[in-house]
Amino acid sequence: AQEYEHDLTKAATLLRKQVGRLRAASALALPSHGSFEDEQLSQLGSLALSLSRLGEILRDQQDAACLALFQEALVIYGRIGDRQHAAITEFNLGHAYAKVPEIRDLDLAEAAYGRSFELYDHNDALGRAFATGAIGMVRQMRLDDALEDAKERGATVETMVGLFLAAEARYVEALRICPPGAVAVLAGTHYNLANLYARIGALPEARTHYEQAAELFDAADDRFRAAQVRVGLAAMYLNYARDPDQSSQQRRDGLLRAHAFAEAALRDYRGY
Repeated sequence: AQEYEHDLTKAATLLRKQVGRLRAASALALPSHGSFEDEQLSQLGSLALSLSRLGEILRDQQDAACLALFQEALVIYGRIGDRQHAAITEFNLGHAYAKVPEIRDLDLAEAAYGRSFELYDHNDALGRAFATGAIGMVRQMRLDDALEDAKERGATVETMVGLFLAAEARYVEALRICPPGAVAVLAGTHYNLANLYARIGALPEARTHYEQAAELFDAADDRFRAAQVRVGLAAMYLNYARDPDQSSQQRRDGLLRAHAFAEAALRDYRGY
């Protein structure tokens, strides 16, 4: 972990220098109108890309300074008409609003993911699946917040059901539009949907999607993510085994399944 943080810090330092050079080279003072020469378009595109990459690094370091970098990159992409990179940057901006504590705002995160979806070409099913799944993630985070609030302030059942259905609909839509060859994306979406079902105790649905996710991660030769899925299955069955409403035989079966999936996860993890 320390080596990874060191690499991120080093990369951020290099990108800051690169951004400074590109700003100087482009002499950027984005005019409100007019066109750019090919060379200037190239310089501006390089600058926006460097800003976005630096923003990603700072976001991963939980640094709120990533926000200004993404916003600056979006201004440039808008001026030079680069919708593809603007879509990617809006997606990264959404992640910043969703995952950086200092600037966490789920409404702004969902809005950014929505803009990302609209910016992707209509034929870019993969990009649109990414954005749709991310909106599902935000809605699941809202559900998680509501479930926590319910312990203190008593959020209504209607509110939580609405949040669950909103998240479920986006995950299902992401699976529908995702290209069949995008195995890792399909696997991740099945995993998120499984977690959503497990969160409300819908165990048969959760198991179905966990198993699909594990199979797909296995097919993608991603043993680490496959192990995470099997940990999720083990945790689900362990919670089932602890449920006093289940019979003693059902609790025993739950424990046996939890143990089996935990062992399978350990086998997957041995390569790391």
